[in-house]
Amino acid sequence: MSNIVFDSTDLSALGLVTRGVSGVHDLVPSVTDRVWVPGKLQPDDAVIRDSDLGQMEFDCAVIGTDHADLITNLSALKAAANPRKGWKFFTITDLSGLRTLALPGRFPVNLDKIPYVMHVAEFNWGWERVGYWEDASEQSKVISGLSDTVSNDGDLVTYPIWQCELTGDMPDGLSFQVTDGTNIYEYVYDGELVIGNVLLVKTDLATPVLDGSTDFANTDSESDYPPLAVGTNTVTRTSTDYTLTCRYRRRFE
Repeated sequence: MSNIVFDSTDLSALGLVTRGVSGVHDLVPSVTDRVWVPGKLQPDDAVIRDSDLGQMEFDCAVIGTDHADLITNLSALKAAANPRKGWKFFTITDLSGLRTLALPGRFPVNLDKIPYVMHVAEFNWGWERVGYWEDASEQSKVISGLSDTVSNDGDLVTYPIWQCELTGDMPDGLSFQVTDGTNIYEYVYDGELVIGNVLLVKTDLATPVLDGSTDFANTDSESDYPPLAVGTNTVTRTSTDYTLTCRYRRRFE
């Protein structure tokens, strides 16, 4: 049996028992466009998106002390995992220390049709998830000196938050580079910065945030939002007038 937590709510606390789980450990395929070329036995597949959505299914049971208690438990479960909540973080005991984004399927039980003599409901429940799992707890690495390395020992590229905390005034802004040995990514902030400013470069959203406010105006239009490739990434900053911290979550297939 697996405990499921969706949007910070432990569904097992609402009476959900999952007797069987499928799709949690599956590798999710890429989305491809397949073209057959005359004279070739194999097709040419072009990757449109690195990962499709994964499908999960749970063999569920909910138990009540009597019929009324069963309906109460099912109603609470239905509300807690309402698809209208949208994509929310999801954890399961099968994958300790990891989380994903998931969307519940339509609740498969019609509460009005459960016979009064029953205090157990059994059903299969389908969910969707994104194609990766990531660290439930954020990792961090403070860049030492002007050049340092950050290791991503996950399965996939990940998109960190680069946190810049000003320890000196920088009237001309700041910049830093990240290279994985093949690609070079550089973020450049052209605006004036002073002691105490905190600049967050959110690479998953391609958004710079200065002291809590979005600040595209002072970000160079040619700037990259540096990801972390699998393996060793070399990080170089141009000044020690700010501390640079890489906050990230490893991603796994």
